[in-house]
Amino acid sequence: MPGSLDWNEAHDQVTFVPAGAGFEPGTHYTLHVDAGARSAMFKRPLAYTLSRSFLLPPLLTASLPTPGVGALGAYPELRADFAYDLDCTSTPRTFTITPEAEGTFDCQGRTLLFRPTAPLAPGTAYQAGLAHVFVAGDPTPRAGVTWSFHTAPPLAVSSLLPKPAHLIVDLHTPVRIEFNRPVAPDSAAAHLAVASTGGD
Repeated sequence: MPGSLDWNEAHDQVTFVPAGAGFEPGTHYTLHVDAGARSAMFKRPLAYTLSRSFLLPPLLTASLPTPGVGALGAYPELRADFAYDLDCTSTPRTFTITPEAEGTFDCQGRTLLFRPTAPLAPGTAYQAGLAHVFVAGDPTPRAGVTWSFHTAPPLAVSSLLPKPAHLIVDLHTPVRIEFNRPVAPDSAAAHLAVASTGGD
């Protein structure tokens, strides 16, 4: 990996400084110090090889909703948690959502939230994402994150008993309505009525 070696004044400590974009999140690295390096004072070589491995955490640690999740409500919250502090000025600017949706951002520390301010269309597939993620103090834009989800279909009646124009012979036959998902009872009661239309 490209970088530079910086020695202290006594030449008994060296620091490797990565060049360019620096270390890549989510990547394993191995440091090697091979035998043969010589002491400046006694000219004696290092008699062994030293090897150490280290791992940088991945940029993204979690995101909600999980990819492909369905039947979300009208105001789903999109959340991304990162392993590094964010540049909260630059990162939200790379956000897009299709179909378009208005919303607000909450970016603090290592977490970014997008909350719709108007209801999303029902029964619709959405694609959202950050084209880039900017980490605080890092001038290099890092790979973004995407969300794929779809909202729940509109509320609908899935079955109705008795069936239309069905002749019933019981004076107390119950009328049963089934919906495609749970309903707020008070809301349904305010919009439901049974009325006589005359006839034989």
